[in-house]
Amino acid sequence: MLSVGRGAGFIVLEVIDPGVAGPERRLHARVPDITAESGRDLGLVEAYSKDWGGHTTEAGPRVVWAVLACATE
Repeated sequence: MLSVGRGAGFIVLEVIDPGVAGPERRLHARVPDITAESGRDLGLVEAYSKDWGGHTTEAGPRVVWAVLACATE
């Protein structure tokens, strides 16, 4: 699930990943092995956002949010 919000000069994206269950895991961007087929997602979020973070809900899904700069009208 994706939700989008907008403020003066920024957009906030929030993604809920229902596929993550279990105890909370610390979110961090990592440099994947060059042959890895996964593991680049949070690195891209970190590279393109002004700020980002996340948490695991009590029900289990992980929520990741990012603040992106945008042009104002």
